Amino acid sequence: MKYELFGVQGLIYNAVGKEVLLVKRIKDGYWVIPGGKIEEGETTEEAAIREVREETGLDVKLIAKIGDYYRPNHKAFSKQGDKTTLYLCRVIGGEIAISDEVSEVRWWNINTLPTDLISRHRQRIIDSINFKGKPVRRIQD
Repeated sequence: MKYELFGVQGLIYNAVGKEVLLVKRIKDGYWVIPGGKIEEGETTEEAAIREVREETGLDVKLIAKIGDYYRPNHKAFSKQGDKTTLYLCRVIGGEIAISDEVSEVRWWNINTLPTDLISRHRQRIIDSINFKGKPVRRIQD
């Protein structure tokens, strides 16, 4: 099956690696990993950096590709399903700020993630915790 590349996400841990930065979306009130759609002409890396900056106010450097996540049943953007690429990021500048897409930006302890975190994002955080240098390929709903 062919997948359309749809989006990117940037996962940021605090300096000690025990907290992850999440954003609360205005459109549905769910907590998510910062990210969004790739714009025409952008690389996945450029899009991840831009999306994190737009949603959190932070400038980041990409550290590693955690994985590619396929959603074959997600038909909103493609008849074939879509793919999201997740990157591990490190903050290099900026200040936390909300945008017109998010109502809150907050650090969460990895052991007490919000109950209203989208489940596929929870799995992606788990994948980042277990990351050993080789990106995962995972099918999600």
